Amino acid sequence: MYLTHIDEQGESSPAILIDNATAANRAVNLPEFVNTAGDGIEEIQVPAINEYKMIDEATQLEGKGEHAQALEVWEKAVALDPENGEAQNGLGVSLYLHGDVEASFQHLREALRINPLSVQDHFVLGKFMLDQGHAEQALAGA
Repeated sequence: MYLTHIDEQGESSPAILIDNATAANRAVNLPEFVNTAGDGIEEIQVPAINEYKMIDEATQLEGKGEHAQALEVWEKAVALDPENGEAQNGLGVSLYLHGDVEASFQHLREALRINPLSVQDHFVLGKFMLDQGHAEQALAGA
């Protein structure tokens, strides 16, 4: 993404490149006009980009069977944004794979609290509950 300043006369400063400010499945929402010189911006923080990079990284690590490293990345993603249901779900699955069933269920329930319509979250929690012998809870929707 490029950012420029347009003054009162409609003149624009040279555009500056904002690295890592977009992703294929996200939009960037920055003010259209910034009242500063073109070289007055050193950095724009875009935490959502970092968060989704972590989610992508953890997913790739899981795919390669690097579960311990993936768990660390999932934990960082949830710490960065506890209200991200996808990160909560990923951490819940990772914890389950590591044998921490109780913590897994807590994160999967949190993912459902954040996004109660998520079919994936309902499925994962229900399957894990069924695997643990909690058929009644699994059928009740956890």
